[in-house]
Amino acid sequence: MVEPDAQQQSQTPSVSPVGAMFKVLIEPRATFEGLREKSPWVLPAIILLVVILAFTYSTWPYQIMAQAESIRLSENIPAEQRDQIIENMREMQDNPSVGRLVAGPAIAAVLWLIATGIWLLVGNVILGGDSRYKQVLSMFLYASMTGIPEMIVKGALIHMKGSAHVYTSLALLTPNLDSQSFLFRALNEVDVFSIWFYALMGIGLSVLCRVQAQKAMIWSFVVWAVWAIGLKAGVGSVFGGMFGM
Repeated sequence: MVEPDAQQQSQTPSVSPVGAMFKVLIEPRATFEGLREKSPWVLPAIILLVVILAFTYSTWPYQIMAQAESIRLSENIPAEQRDQIIENMREMQDNPSVGRLVAGPAIAAVLWLIATGIWLLVGNVILGGDSRYKQVLSMFLYASMTGIPEMIVKGALIHMKGSAHVYTSLALLTPNLDSQSFLFRALNEVDVFSIWFYALMGIGLSVLCRVQAQKAMIWSFVVWAVWAIGLKAGVGSVFGGMFGM
């Protein structure tokens, strides 16, 4: 007699790693079910790294300008030191080195590995699942496919506006707020692409941990709140100006 869980897995149609990159955006549950056993992660990782590199290269001058402005407005850095940092940034604005360009994808890859560990903890300890690291990494990377349309949209807006200060979040409603303030940063984290990503992660956790989608979704957005409000807005508003963030 076939166990119910094994029977369900045998009836789940397989999904190709390539097709899953598009299907996950519109049929996430079926996609995560199809990817659950094989858990491919190399292809989505490569695609995301290439897109991040392309985005970094195409928007580099605008990003440097935004970082320089952030440092100029920071009160945590002595004036003479600020001037020197800004001058150095201007020199590399039009001629980015390979090392600086690949720094973005490299940092992203490290953050993926750390984030996967956090999501594994949420899935296995809090939700009572028994997922493997590879499964969670695969889920995370496929959910991160939301970053591709995000970078396309924001890249186009940056070039149209001639500035890296473009938003697809509630920050659009408060243009007069200080961009370094806690409130602005918190509102900026309520972003359509972030909501999309965490919704996909909630569905993915539900599939991997075999728990109700509502429960997994709640914990996914708890992680989002800690990251967005606690770290990006809270810590970022205090120390962000030091690093041009």
